[in-house]
Amino acid sequence: MASIDPPPAGGICCRPAIPVTLALIAGILLGEGLPGFSPFFLCMLVGAIAVSIVALHRNRSDRWSPLIAILAAGYLSMVPWISPDYGPDHIVHYLDSGRWQIQGCVLEPPVLRLGRTRTVLDVETIARQGQSQPVHGKVRLTVMGETELALGDQVAFDAKIRSLRNFNNPGGFDYRRYMAFKGIHGSAWVQAEKLRIVGTSPLPAAKRIVHSLRGRLSRLIDAAGGPDTKDAQGVLKALVYGDRSSIDRELRERFNRAGVGHLLAISGLHVGIVATVAYRCLLWLFSLCTPLLWRGWTRQWAAAATLFIVLAYGLLAGMSPSTQRAVIMVAVFLAALILGRTHDVLNTLSVAALAILVLSPTALFSISFQLSFCAVLAIVVGLERFNFSE
Repeated sequence: MASIDPPPAGGICCRPAIPVTLALIAGILLGEGLPGFSPFFLCMLVGAIAVSIVALHRNRSDRWSPLIAILAAGYLSMVPWISPDYGPDHIVHYLDSGRWQIQGCVLEPPVLRLGRTRTVLDVETIARQGQSQPVHGKVRLTVMGETELALGDQVAFDAKIRSLRNFNNPGGFDYRRYMAFKGIHGSAWVQAEKLRIVGTSPLPAAKRIVHSLRGRLSRLIDAAGGPDTKDAQGVLKALVYGDRSSIDRELRERFNRAGVGHLLAISGLHVGIVATVAYRCLLWLFSLCTPLLWRGWTRQWAAAATLFIVLAYGLLAGMSPSTQRAVIMVAVFLAALILGRTHDVLNTLSVAALAILVLSPTALFSISFQLSFCAVLAIVVGLERFNFSE
């Protein structure tokens, strides 16, 4: 007889991550719904922390003050996103103001699609009529045609910096807010022959290593096929390390019509396979070590080594939002295994959501975040109501 473990006795009190996560979500929603900085929430945060410290000093139980502090912190975490202080030299002050001579650094690997190359540019200087001024801020750059752009390239071109706009359909997707939450506030486009590469900025060591590994994998996959296997090579790159730039529109539509388009994005399925295979192989390898067997440490060591492998794979895959969620959830599960704690799926799910929202509060408004956690929550809650027998 095999069954799903019942929820811990005591319900939500024995799953402390759940109320903490709900309090943070409530604070983030308040921050989005009440734009601007309110001193009331800062006073609430300070007061709740003071009450918690006093209760801790007097060895008294205090459940509400920490939750109030987390709610206030969630509100304050949204202030820089909803009511940002750009400063006088930010790029938002130069939107829709005519043509400029723009120079900046390529921040993301360029993606070629439908004859256009798109990337994100960190604008450093703009000039007009011989007068140059330093600025900061990111814009989406579209190059009409193919280019030899690479991550870290310094480019210069003449273009208008346009503000991002929505379609203004009632209840429609707020594209402008979506891009603002990514730190992108404008767009520019230029013909490929008018784009000049004027230098290269050194990449951080970690990013340089990841970029080099992705390039080697790409060349290895290209060398393994022939001229008639371009589609297969593009799909393999997407499945292995999340590079979808080689998949054309027609092939992408085929995946979407078949209902398996999500396979082309690195997510829980890919990270789960990597973690499972790595853990099983490492568990067998460490079981050959007698000292670890005597101490019963084989599972902990295998889980710790698997954690490093999962993190490395997430970095190699580009750490997209879906990859981040999967890596964090697997990391929480492995951490519980390392510490010898009982696994509770709902608590693990809450810890994963909490970690993501602490790192990026705006992730709450991403449809991929909402669908991922709602789907897993529905599966977990549904399975807890059934017992399975052989």
